[in-house]
Amino acid sequence: MNCSVCGNEILDGARFCVKCGAEVKKEIFCIHCGNKLMSEQMFCPQCGTPVEREGLNSETLGKKDAKKDKKQTGVSEKFKSGIVTKALKEVQGNVIDEQRAADIAKIISMHALGAATSGAATAWIPGAGASIAAVGQAAFIWTMYLRISECLEIKLSKKKLKFLGSAILSNLAISGGTLLAASAASLIPGIGSVTSVLLMAGAGYAMVTVAGIIYINLMSSLINEGADVSAMSDEELKEQMKKVMDGKNVKKMMKEAQGEYIKARKAGTVSGDETVELENE
Repeated sequence: MNCSVCGNEILDGARFCVKCGAEVKKEIFCIHCGNKLMSEQMFCPQCGTPVEREGLNSETLGKKDAKKDKKQTGVSEKFKSGIVTKALKEVQGNVIDEQRAADIAKIISMHALGAATSGAATAWIPGAGASIAAVGQAAFIWTMYLRISECLEIKLSKKKLKFLGSAILSNLAISGGTLLAASAASLIPGIGSVTSVLLMAGAGYAMVTVAGIIYINLMSSLINEGADVSAMSDEELKEQMKKVMDGKNVKKMMKEAQGEYIKARKAGTVSGDETVELENE
């Protein structure tokens, strides 16, 4: 690495240039998407991943290697979502067989657990955690939809999946009072912050889990009706999504999913550090 002021070569670990005395400013990259970050940023503006600075500089983690070096713990072998398993068994029609059900269950769980980890990181920001978490969850949801679509061999553009994901997230947020409760709890000193972390993580898990269940039911109903999903407009998909959601007790599903996550954390079947690689924009 060279000094940004005089161009002199800088030795590894040096804090100042030996030639001109300028402070060495190390470049920081997002550990998920590789986006170059400003020193004051706490979250990546590209994908919403919490910024980790220790050891992440232009010498050790360049943009091209960011994804490769990203630690992905995925879904713990100890954890299996009973809510997702039950929901997939209740899907109407013959759209998913046993193998696809297992694959989709894993896709939903790993994205939900990743959203929980991301949500927990935002809980420490007094009063602002909920809004930041919501932005991050959108990326987990549309990436999850993309992978479920690939599993079902459904061709939908990223733009359409992002639209549908945002629409579902907006509807879920109406029933997602847990996010606001967690944000409010983050204002309380001491125990309030600890409580907020678990609430926010559980809320993130619940949002993505229920969004995944809604999506697979939506796709199943459309395929069973013989609809050409790829030819449907955004508004048509949104309207069909509302019909699916109207037939579900979303608030109950959210509460059960949040409880499932909190129980799993306390039992140690999930660590709270699970991550998942998101798709590029």
